[in-house]
Amino acid sequence: MSTPDASRRRSFLAIASRDHHLPKQCWFFAFVLAISALLAIVSPQKVLGPEYLAGIIALALVTVLTATWHVLRVRPSAAIWIPIADILAVAPLRDAFRVEAATVTLLAFVPALWAAYSWRYVGAAASTVAVTISFAIPTLVRAYPDPTGAAVVRSVLLALVVLQMTLMIAMATTRSVQESHRSEEALRQKTEMLRVTTEQENLFQNVIDSLSVGIVIVDKDGHDLMMNRAQTELHRLALPEGEPDPAEDQLLVHYPDTGAMIPPHVRPVRRAVDQETFTNYIVVLGDPGGERRTVSTAARQIVDTKGQRGGAVIVFNDISTFTEHARQQRRITADVSHEMRTPLTSILGYLELAMDDPRMDPQIRQELAVVERNAEQLLHLVGDLLDGMSPHAAERSLDRSPARLGDIACEACTTLRPRAQSVGVELTCTVRQNRLISLDTARMTQVLVNLISNALKFTPSGGHVDVTVTDVEGAVEAQVSDTGIGMTPDEQANLFREYYRTETAAKKQIPGHGLGLAITQSIVRAHGGQISVRSEQGQGSAFTIRMPSAEA
Repeated sequence: MSTPDASRRRSFLAIASRDHHLPKQCWFFAFVLAISALLAIVSPQKVLGPEYLAGIIALALVTVLTATWHVLRVRPSAAIWIPIADILAVAPLRDAFRVEAATVTLLAFVPALWAAYSWRYVGAAASTVAVTISFAIPTLVRAYPDPTGAAVVRSVLLALVVLQMTLMIAMATTRSVQESHRSEEALRQKTEMLRVTTEQENLFQNVIDSLSVGIVIVDKDGHDLMMNRAQTELHRLALPEGEPDPAEDQLLVHYPDTGAMIPPHVRPVRRAVDQETFTNYIVVLGDPGGERRTVSTAARQIVDTKGQRGGAVIVFNDISTFTEHARQQRRITADVSHEMRTPLTSILGYLELAMDDPRMDPQIRQELAVVERNAEQLLHLVGDLLDGMSPHAAERSLDRSPARLGDIACEACTTLRPRAQSVGVELTCTVRQNRLISLDTARMTQVLVNLISNALKFTPSGGHVDVTVTDVEGAVEAQVSDTGIGMTPDEQANLFREYYRTETAAKKQIPGHGLGLAITQSIVRAHGGQISVRSEQGQGSAFTIRMPSAEA
């Protein structure tokens, strides 16, 4: 395992080996030759003197050695001797021009800065030592045995200036290298995060693509963020012919068991974008004359880590096969129930005749009364079976006429108000608008009575049930809300299934067969409408019937 010091040493050597020393050396040698040419104009005899030529020859040798560095297979760390040798070679040049020494001495700063840049603090120390040996010590030796204060100051000052400049370069280089390392590490981490994020995104996409239900994820403005393979196939059914990218109101989305188009503002995706959360919202996708799919939709809102809404997830579950099987089961059950009704009616008739006989023993009459009561209950159950299992029969028997849903709701409330008073629940009815639409008054009365009765059953004493009728765009809505026991999301998902009863209703032994809401839904659908529920456990429930005004 490498230590931080080892890493720094490797970094140091890497920088030294990466630096191309030959171009630097050639540039410095050319610079010295150019300075020498200028000096030759002033003092040609000094430039051609032995001291000066010795320095030039030394620099030439250092340059040749640098050029053959890789051939000689010298270790990269030994390259620090190149600028040090340059500093030592500048000393004879400076000695040749003692009067102009201040000018020639500046040549030593170039390799000193080079050493500090390439080897940082080691280079700064080595170049300072080289300057001291090459310039400061010879100056003091020449002034011996009576050195002047000026000579001492010049010698020490030159070494201090070189040390200061090289340390600044070393510090700047070190900081630059550290920043480079930090940038590289940050880039590596970001690259790794991007890789992990991409892998997770691909995994998530593969997971949702493997699901048989359609999934759409939208942002808070309703733009699609993700759609799995199953939903792509379902969405294809909703596309009008010749329209690969239609507007929302052009998509083929219908109410179940009818050809009526669902208004855009109440379609599943739009409801989710409008921050609604719902379960088991049934729609039909496709052209009425072609392939169609019945889907159950549900939506949940997405909340980010800051508690802000970030979009929504809408699930489309293809229940076409289930609904077809359910139709077949309803048809069989309806046939059986119909066959049971005739003998039951006959039994009740003969029981009535027998009980009308004045010669009958009172004990026997009492026992026959029990038989009659159970037979009537069985006949009532058979009637519920027939109504619940034959929604198409209910649709064929609709007796439509212009009617006001608000008037029907008020009559239903009037009928059930005595029951509400007996259980201590306040029942109110509010009609904001009352448009005429085409309805079967008797069956819609059955729907509202069923919903209000359920609300009264599941609302404790002291609560209230509110019935509201409102005209909305393209439809009339009737809502029955209560302050009752409410339901869990799982209970809401199965609420309209035949014979289904919530766990709370079963525990509290609230009467019912689990057919009322199934019958209610079939009647509403037969009218071309839609029924939905919103509920929170312990906070009550709200059932909403939406009847399209296009059916008027």
